[in-house]
Amino acid sequence: MAQEPSSDAEDRLIAAIDAASDTAYGSDSDAILAQSRTLALRRYLGENIEPAPEGRSQIRDRTIYETVEWIKPSLLRIFCGADEVVKFEPESPEDEAQAQQESDYVNYVVTQRNPWMQICHDWFTDALVMKNGYTYAYWEDRKQVETERYESLSDDSFERLISEDDVEVVEHSAEPDETTNAANEQQFAAVLQQYQMAFMQASSTGQQPPQPPQPPPPASLHSVTIRRTKPVGKVCIDVISPERCKIDVNTRDYTLAGCNYFESWDYKTIGEMRALGFDIEDDISDANDRVDEWGYEETARNRYSEQLNRDFASRPNDPASRLVQVRRIWIRHDYDEDGIDELQYVVRIGRSIVHRSEAVEIPVASITPIPMPHRHVGMSVADSVSDIEDVNTAFTRQAIDNLYYSNNPRLAVSDRVNMTDLLDSRPGGIIRVDGQPPQEVMPVVVPDMFPSAVNALQFFDSRRMNRTGINAYFQGTDANVLNKTASGISQLTSSAAQRVELIARLFSFGIQRLFSIVHQLTLQHGRKAETVMLRGRWTTVNPSEWRKRTDLRIVVGLGTGSKEGQLSSLANIFQAQMATIPLGVAKPGNIYRTLVEMARAASFSNPESFFSDPSMGPPPQPPPDPTLAKAQIDAQSKGQLAQMDAQVKQQLDQQAKQFEAWKIQQQQQFDRWKTEFEAATRIQVEQIKAESSAQLEHAKLNSTERIKGAELARTDAQMAHDAEIEQSKQESESDVASTLKSISDAVSGLQQAQSRKLVGIKRIRDQSGKLIGAKRLLADGSEEEVPIQ
Repeated sequence: MAQEPSSDAEDRLIAAIDAASDTAYGSDSDAILAQSRTLALRRYLGENIEPAPEGRSQIRDRTIYETVEWIKPSLLRIFCGADEVVKFEPESPEDEAQAQQESDYVNYVVTQRNPWMQICHDWFTDALVMKNGYTYAYWEDRKQVETERYESLSDDSFERLISEDDVEVVEHSAEPDETTNAANEQQFAAVLQQYQMAFMQASSTGQQPPQPPQPPPPASLHSVTIRRTKPVGKVCIDVISPERCKIDVNTRDYTLAGCNYFESWDYKTIGEMRALGFDIEDDISDANDRVDEWGYEETARNRYSEQLNRDFASRPNDPASRLVQVRRIWIRHDYDEDGIDELQYVVRIGRSIVHRSEAVEIPVASITPIPMPHRHVGMSVADSVSDIEDVNTAFTRQAIDNLYYSNNPRLAVSDRVNMTDLLDSRPGGIIRVDGQPPQEVMPVVVPDMFPSAVNALQFFDSRRMNRTGINAYFQGTDANVLNKTASGISQLTSSAAQRVELIARLFSFGIQRLFSIVHQLTLQHGRKAETVMLRGRWTTVNPSEWRKRTDLRIVVGLGTGSKEGQLSSLANIFQAQMATIPLGVAKPGNIYRTLVEMARAASFSNPESFFSDPSMGPPPQPPPDPTLAKAQIDAQSKGQLAQMDAQVKQQLDQQAKQFEAWKIQQQQQFDRWKTEFEAATRIQVEQIKAESSAQLEHAKLNSTERIKGAELARTDAQMAHDAEIEQSKQESESDVASTLKSISDAVSGLQQAQSRKLVGIKRIRDQSGKLIGAKRLLADGSEEEVPIQ
């Protein structure tokens, strides 16, 4: 059972902090680390840390700067090229959707609500130059204060405004609303007149008179200044300067796992601390407890006298603007004297503890490019190439000095040379010599060492390439790339990529740690649901329903080469998936993930917006209400019956229309056939008439002796025609009438040309109606038998 803290608990806590601080990395006793970091920072900034004698070249080689700046773009492209950096692993099949949502939201908080690109840039630069880099994630409950000014508000609007919970009236003034008051007076006068009439009527009838109306209160227009104070909570991420950190020397690795003491400090004003919720007095002092702010690293970083100007930034007449040194400390200490060291979080200003609470973990993530086993402090890229930078500086200076001496060599002169002219070295200058110049002035020959210095620089540059893997081909800066062999360039580029990949993999552990801290902070402090845009869809996130998670992995492209290489590999995978769909090896979910990875490798920030997840089908419909279902069935049945009736009626109407159309078509065909038949008959009769007329005319021209011959011929012709008609009648009963009429008409025409004319044909039929004979009816009333064959 835990014991109550003793009265001197805070004193013991301060003493424990002081003891841990004195022996930690970054303390005054650790001057070697501070000097090493300072030297690396000054080299990175290009300072002349070893000036040459006066008159010599002062140039500095920038190997450290070039190497660091070559590595950073690749690291930033890996970790900042997509919105999804890490992913939390589900703990069960039912946990997949929740783990995915938590992953999306934590990625959103880190990469969207914080300046992720700037955080990575500063964090990686600290690690590459100063051995270790640190980021601090914390939940900030800040009071957001906004001042607003309103004018000409009505009484109701003013009352509603000041009744809000987060509103404080700073300034207020009111003036009469003449327009509203005039309207109210007119309205009151009308009401008063109505009251007088009602009062007189009540008096005359002896009834109780009504209550008199009350005049309306005067209306005002308000001008007000208010202050809104809203609590705002969010996850913040800060990059901590390595020189402002202290770490327990017993920490066994660079990840701060098992660290017993960690401290970082910064400058904040009294007003900023109060906005963060700390109750601080105006006269609180840190004068006797400041961490050394004039250390080696701070001095090297303050290139423009920031440290001196900071001391003059505070305004004496405004205590809230006074800067104080705030120390954030995590220490394992038995504060409650129960025999167990708990992790304590302490905020300390001077000798005062302004906040103390027990913590679950140290919310700081650490990275280093070259870890040292069993030690927290690793090696930086600057440590790898600092000696090469010194050698390159020496050779570069020697080469430039050699050029200087070649252009301005030393001279051996006699006393017959004018020394003033000789010392005044200028182009085209005159040197007065008493005698022969070649004999009186002799230059001391300086050997040309520039080519040798250039060869030496190339040699040591290859040494740098061997140490770091970084070369000119890694960024494609060599103009003679086309003169190199493809295999050689590929090997150099692959070597550089492997070194950068190794650094990225080491950094990924720190990034995983940072995201785990952000998840824990959101789980602890996120008490209300929030709707945000995740994967192109509006999603409601409620951190109060989350669970603690420790299994997470980096999902950015590590070890997969360049973006082009990733896209090529994914394209090959996609083709293989499409080819194996008939075998059932590749499912729609596999293809969807491949397409999303292709969009992510193409550096699109929201790759899920290009394709739809096949597993995200529409939600199932709720079961229908039985009453509503019955009504729907009845309505559907009635509708179906009505539809069937309409279809039957439509079919009957359609059949009737088709029958009428068929009748019209048949009638038209019959009329057309009748017309054609009558026309053909008339043509045939006319032909017969024409032939008979021609024969009669020809007979008239002959002599009378040939009349009988003509008559006989006519009779023969008539008989021939009769035979043809009879034959035609036998072939088609329907044509008999027309043929007989044609013969009758032809005979009638012949008789008109003669004295005896054929009047008609008398048909003789038996009892069955069959034609058995015929007689010619002549114009004189006589009849002639017509033989039937």
